[in-house]
Amino acid sequence: MAVVNFAMPLAKLWIGGSRTILNAKTTTPMDLFDFLDEELNDDIEVELRRKTSRGIPDILIDDRLVLELKVEPKKTERDRLIGQCCDYSVEYMVWAVIIDMPDNKVDELCDLLNRKDLNYIDVIAVDSGDDEEEED
Repeated sequence: MAVVNFAMPLAKLWIGGSRTILNAKTTTPMDLFDFLDEELNDDIEVELRRKTSRGIPDILIDDRLVLELKVEPKKTERDRLIGQCCDYSVEYMVWAVIIDMPDNKVDELCDLLNRKDLNYIDVIAVDSGDDEEEED
């Protein structure tokens, strides 16, 4: 199965359903795992925190794509994320899933990855919408 066979449906799930599953107060790798395991085709294996030769990623999909999840990451967590993603990228496609990080910090992270020629690490930034809901 080509990577595209699950990456495109996965991207559509993120775009179409992220607000329903992602909430900064409750989202954990387990929440994301449960969501993906339920939504993706049964032919696509979704594993939570499986040990690999490169470490223990939050989620491994079809032994090809690593999702590393951070919620409201501080600078030290962002730095750790870059190291984790670099290591996983030796063997896997890598998506850094960032929840509730200010847009300027997302831009800084993407800029840093590009300047270090790490632009093969995709950053998926998600706003849980908590701020908007609290204002109502």
